[in-house]
Amino acid sequence: MIIAASIQPSRAGHEMPEGSRAGQVSRCQGGMVRHTYNRRSLPSGWLDGRQSIRVWVFPPTELIGQASLDGCAVADKRKGTCDGRYAAQELIRYDVALELAADLGARPGMWSAGVYDKS
Repeated sequence: MIIAASIQPSRAGHEMPEGSRAGQVSRCQGGMVRHTYNRRSLPSGWLDGRQSIRVWVFPPTELIGQASLDGCAVADKRKGTCDGRYAAQELIRYDVALELAADLGARPGMWSAGVYDKS
C-alpha cells in the first residue's frame, strides 16, 4: 500500500509558501507506516490555528513510479507524472491524488488511520 498524507491550513493567510510542502508519502511495510512533522519546517504562526490532515491510501499499483520528478525523460509537473507514471512524492498534492484515485477506481479493503497531536 501507498500512504500519502498532507497537512492543510484551515484558514486563509496560513498557506504553505510557494514550492513548500507539508506532507509525506510512504510505502506501507509490515502493516504500518508513521508520518511525523517537524514544527521548525513550517512557516511562523502556521500551526496557531486548526489544521486538517488528508490521508490517501492506495493499493500497490504499477501506476506509481519513482519517488520524484527528478531525472525523468518526460516529466509533467502539472499532472505529477514521470515517464507516464505518477511520481510518489507528488501524491501529497490533492489534484494528483484525486486523479490517481479516479484512475484506480474503488477498491474494497480494510484499513485504519490514527492521527495524534503531541503538543
